[in-house]
Amino acid sequence: MRRIFFLNNRLHPVWRAVVYFAGVFSGLVGFTVVIVLVWAAAQVLFSADPNSLSAQAAALANSPAFLLISSALNLGWSLLLAFICLRWLDGAPFTSLGFQRTDAGRELVLGLAVGTGSMLVVFGVLFALGWVRVQATALVPRPAPAVSLLLALVLAAAFEEVVFRGYLLRTLLEWRGWGMPLAATSVAFGLVHLGNPNVTGLALFNIMLAGTAFALGLKLTGRLWLPMAYHFAWNFTQGPLLGLSVSGLSFPTLLTTTLTGPEVWTGGAFGPEGGLIVTGILLVSVGLFFALDRRRQAAG
Repeated sequence: MRRIFFLNNRLHPVWRAVVYFAGVFSGLVGFTVVIVLVWAAAQVLFSADPNSLSAQAAALANSPAFLLISSALNLGWSLLLAFICLRWLDGAPFTSLGFQRTDAGRELVLGLAVGTGSMLVVFGVLFALGWVRVQATALVPRPAPAVSLLLALVLAAAFEEVVFRGYLLRTLLEWRGWGMPLAATSVAFGLVHLGNPNVTGLALFNIMLAGTAFALGLKLTGRLWLPMAYHFAWNFTQGPLLGLSVSGLSFPTLLTTTLTGPEVWTGGAFGPEGGLIVTGILLVSVGLFFALDRRRQAAG
């Protein structure tokens, strides 16, 4: 029985991962509920039409301000919980989460380049095939919402990387080699998107594949800087810059675009992440990171 719950005189890595993930999920739900309740109470106090509260709440959920507040709370909570778990369950320093400052600038730039470049290639393929139509261009976005959205996407990417490639992957690596932890965290990363609008089986597979690419970026560098920057740039380029849905979600954008080709290739309403073009691009990224890591191991 002890072998099920303990390893090397510490709580088993699987149970530590379960404790952390349950805590993060509880906080995520709790923060969302509190924000919505506070907002609803404010609307009632200021004599808003009660009959329109549901429609206003739906608009709130997609507003840059809400995204910024919720992303900041989620990231802060995930870091605090990681600190507590690392200190009291793992007996490890907080820097082991993946925030060592070595080569941080270079890895951030590389991640931004890979994420932006990958999505520009996807858009270029869609455009060349005539499967995307640019309807309008907003050359001067409103500064406050634009900055809020930018920061929200930075924090959201950091939050997901801290949870999945930071604590969960790092903890499971204490139990097994890279194969099982990488697969488990990538599958979990995909499954948390099950509730996204217009999700499909192919979309979930692509998100799992993206999780694999992010994890291999961590394996290559040993730090979270590259996967965080890659994740953010992928989402920011896809949504606010190019006007495409990001995992089924819509944001204020510079370009107003419409996907017109076969959904199996373009992703349809879910956005490019639901199509085979993104599958191909992600497979290239996975292969590239895998090859670079093999070269690093051979050289070192």
